[in-house]
Amino acid sequence: MNEKIIDLYLNLAFERHSMWYKRTILKEPKPWTNNKILRDFHFTNVFRDLDKTSQYIINKVIKPLSDDFENLWRHLIVYRYISKLEIFEEIEPYIIPGDFRSLEKHLKYRELEGKSCVTGAYFIRHTEGMRLMEYVFNLVEQIDKSDFRSVLKENSLQKMTKFYTQFECVGGFMAYEYTTDLTYTSALSRAEDLYTWANLGPGCNTGINLLKKRYPLNKKNQDYLEDMEIIKQRWEEKFRSHSYSKLPKELMKRLIAPQMRDIEHWLCEFGKYAKYHTLVSKNIAFKHRKYQGRC
Repeated sequence: MNEKIIDLYLNLAFERHSMWYKRTILKEPKPWTNNKILRDFHFTNVFRDLDKTSQYIINKVIKPLSDDFENLWRHLIVYRYISKLEIFEEIEPYIIPGDFRSLEKHLKYRELEGKSCVTGAYFIRHTEGMRLMEYVFNLVEQIDKSDFRSVLKENSLQKMTKFYTQFECVGGFMAYEYTTDLTYTSALSRAEDLYTWANLGPGCNTGINLLKKRYPLNKKNQDYLEDMEIIKQRWEEKFRSHSYSKLPKELMKRLIAPQMRDIEHWLCEFGKYAKYHTLVSKNIAFKHRKYQGRC
């Protein structure tokens, strides 16, 4: 791997996490960075659970239903499929222990009224001929009838992700999203492969290829877990080093002990960073929901 690019990957992770720290913990005003690309474009947090959608799910869904897992996992599937904060706030009254049908009725009726029920941040798949909400509640029903609980007891992110992909229109991306949400619960918070396995999506694949200077960037990495283990080791070496030891604990506590999901997550964002940097440096015109041309 290219040492300079790995160092850039790690420095950007630190800078992005520092932005979260300044904004959320210190309550500082903008700008939270002098990096023009990180400042002018949208990037998720280094750690997925710190993003707004995940924070809402953790605080407003998982915590209230923590003693009702049978209801909780059903809500998690629906909420992650929706992934839209405005809808979350509307359906919050339906987070009721022991009651899942009220949520189903509300969302199906909402969709029948012609109102959007899902995010536009990524492509949503569903069974042809079904409405989106009809599909997702049917998916929950199919999972309920399956060997879901037996697979869950195996305590493995890899097995859980593979399990979800057997269902119609659940690809690797959404299967991994559903599985990751379970790591915020007691069900998979101590999964045996939490620090050793992650799903390889297109974004992560691009990030690895950038670090290895391997082209084309979409060439699939068959040995990606070995590559990610090397990246994880470099990550831990850097952020556990003496030069970072005197920084605030609230800033560093997550950086010094990354899960493999964190490595994968930032590889995706690193690929985005490289794309935006190239477009800006070459003065190529393009549209972005946050970009204001301040470069």
